[in-house]
Amino acid sequence: MLDHIVASRALLAYYQGTQIHNEIVPDESGAFHTDAKFPESDHAPVVATFELE
Repeated sequence: MLDHIVASRALLAYYQGTQIHNEIVPDESGAFHTDAKFPESDHAPVVATFELE
């Protein structure tokens, strides 16, 4: 699964936050109106932080 994070219910109690690193991902709506598609991936890393003591 791309662009997802899977965690157990037990781990949810330690969840601190999420970051999506999409700063360099281009806006897809413009490219799909032309024949020029993206040569690189259009997925962004998703990072979750958990405090496990």
